[in-house]
Amino acid sequence: CTVEECNVLTTHGPWGSYLHRFGRRTSPACQCGSQVQDIEHLTKCPKFSTHTNDIDQVIKNRKQFGALCTELVRRGRSMNK
Repeated sequence: CTVEECNVLTTHGPWGSYLHRFGRRTSPACQCGSQVQDIEHLTKCPKFSTHTNDIDQVIKNRKQFGALCTELVRRGRSMNK
């Protein structure tokens, strides 16, 4: 299991809801205006709307689970620098 896969499976990753829980962010909200930035939100976030179909395709193909995890962690990191 990669670090990214563990992040997604445990929901312990670089997204607002997790970082807020441990005082690393002042709010769990997403930059797009959503009240909570979590894994589920990152798959639908309008900030990444051009990539939504890519995520849908990855979800349908379980062999690409690692790629999905890597992308979700990348999104979380890029939005929480």
